[in-house]
Amino acid sequence: MSLGLAMDGAPDTTGADARRPSAAAAQPRGNRLVFHIGGLCLGIAIPLLGIIGGAQWSYAARERQEVEAGAIARARDVAAAVDRELVGLTSALDVLGTAASLQRGDVPTFGEMVAGVSKRTGVVPILRDVDGRQIINPFLPAGTTPPEPRIQEIDREALRTGEVQVSDLFDERSTGAPVFALELAVRRKELPAYLLGIAVPTERIRAGIAPQAMGDWSVSVVDGRGRLIYGTDIRARTGDAVDPLPNSAAQLRQGLFVRDVDGAPRVVAFAKSQRSGWTVAVETSQDAYEAPMRRSLRFFALAAGAAILLSLVFAVLASRRLARSLGSLADRAQAVGRGEAVAAEVSTNVAEVDEVARALDVAAEEVRRRIEAEEKAAEAGRQVLSTFETIGDAVAVVGRDGAFGYLNDLARSTLAGGADVVGRPVQDVLPPSELPGLDALLAKAREEGTLQRGEIVHASADRWYEIAVVPSAGGSTVFFRDVTERRRGIEAREMMVRELHHRVKNTLATVQAIAAASSRTATDLDEFRDSFADRIVSLSRTHTLLREQSWEHVDLRQLVAGETAAYDEAGRVRIEGAELQLPSGLGMTLGMALHELTTNAVKYGALSAASGCIAVSWNVTADADGETRLQLRWSESGGPPVTEPTWSGFGSQLLGKMLTRQFGARVERDWAPTGLEVVIDTRLGA
Repeated sequence: MSLGLAMDGAPDTTGADARRPSAAAAQPRGNRLVFHIGGLCLGIAIPLLGIIGGAQWSYAARERQEVEAGAIARARDVAAAVDRELVGLTSALDVLGTAASLQRGDVPTFGEMVAGVSKRTGVVPILRDVDGRQIINPFLPAGTTPPEPRIQEIDREALRTGEVQVSDLFDERSTGAPVFALELAVRRKELPAYLLGIAVPTERIRAGIAPQAMGDWSVSVVDGRGRLIYGTDIRARTGDAVDPLPNSAAQLRQGLFVRDVDGAPRVVAFAKSQRSGWTVAVETSQDAYEAPMRRSLRFFALAAGAAILLSLVFAVLASRRLARSLGSLADRAQAVGRGEAVAAEVSTNVAEVDEVARALDVAAEEVRRRIEAEEKAAEAGRQVLSTFETIGDAVAVVGRDGAFGYLNDLARSTLAGGADVVGRPVQDVLPPSELPGLDALLAKAREEGTLQRGEIVHASADRWYEIAVVPSAGGSTVFFRDVTERRRGIEAREMMVRELHHRVKNTLATVQAIAAASSRTATDLDEFRDSFADRIVSLSRTHTLLREQSWEHVDLRQLVAGETAAYDEAGRVRIEGAELQLPSGLGMTLGMALHELTTNAVKYGALSAASGCIAVSWNVTADADGETRLQLRWSESGGPPVTEPTWSGFGSQLLGKMLTRQFGARVERDWAPTGLEVVIDTRLGA
């Protein structure tokens, strides 16, 4: 049986019951068939409607453009009619200007001609000299004094160009009627002799453009100063002031714009007369302008609504028929899922459903065989998992995708903190910083297909694991055996060996230094033997104190008392200071220094006399850098007078060199006659 049986997760432990749908699972999920078929119909209908709507919108836009073009064309037609009237009047004025009587200067005969023309055409010719004095004016009754001569801008333009000029609308001075004029400078012998003009009533323009002014759009003709010459609106009167063209249209010959009239938008198309520069405008309300397009859009909206409604009706009918077929198919599929025998084949109305039903019949037998095989595999898997839970090692199954597929209780508690991490990648739960080397073992086992072993430290838990990675087709099974205590025992033994080796070397070096110093200060072999033995005993006492404290530190009071206890009679030795633990190196050197001071006091100092005493005190301070320092004071009193020695023995060398060099100590000695005083100031952390 493969150890990788749970590579994709824990084996199925529920058997066939897990495959039986619960009441909640049996409830249909998602939308019913009618919604899907309805969505399909709408999915087909809506894009088609969008295409039709786009075409309809394009048609409406073209229709709008045609309406605009038609309005501008009507304005041009009216402007052309105005120009035709003006051309006719211009021709008549040219004929009068070339009359033989006028060219001869026969004014009376010309006057009779003017009266006839006025009676036949309704236009009134007026003859003036070049200074503006009226010579013939049919508007004036006989015997009436002519008005003061006056030269207008139109007169100057006619004199300058020699062509017929058309004026804007003005009120005739004698009658007050609104008229416009055509003015011609008549030449005799190449020189201007008269100003011949005709005053034309606005009814002449009205009559000339009436056929073109019919229709739904209102028409107006406006002169260059914005006064109405003619308008089809019954509210407009000739001579009324009319809103000028907007600045964007003022320089154009024709165009279209929208303006607001009494709060209602109106669409205006315009064209300008080429002969007079007058503006012809045709206009209508914006509602009337957009009415055809709205009708098109309403028709499209109704058609779209009908199409969508028909689609939904079709969806309901088709879904009901298909749902009956699918219902029978669902019953057969549920029977297959339960491992039951499928009923005899029943034909439906849908060929595809019948084909699926036949496939379900074939699959039913295969499903029953697989269920039996899965139940056997599940039982085997439960037995393996039971073994994993009781073997005493942490066990994890890792799939080929690098994710956890299974962890026993011990693995879950020690490696995942009790969390359920099945399905999560190994690198997320145990990153390389936590278990360095696990990725390499997994990769090597996967590549080579062989068992891989190794020891890896779990950094955050400070535990060591012996790991065995067993590869399989689905991934790898990893066994974690906790070997922390074994590793710690090995490390402790290795550390003890290294520490013992180090201390033995240090002790031998110290013994060698003591021997060398004792040989230099001794005068004979006996003195060398005694001093060397005493110093070795002092070193042994210090070692005993260190051994009792596992070679880590030594108590300062015990160190001082051990060196001076033999001479503490009747309070001759006074020790003062708080409890203080010294590092092993400093304790060993300071113990030897205390031994040398005690030996010197016994031989030459305070302890050589019956009344002599010594005092040892210490305190702990901090220097300017915040470093902790020990200050030890040795004071002798009651002994023989003291003088500074002329030679340096082992004790002086120990105080002056070893403490100073090894621990940066400052040693001060005062050879006062009353007794020796020594102050040792050293780093406590050395």
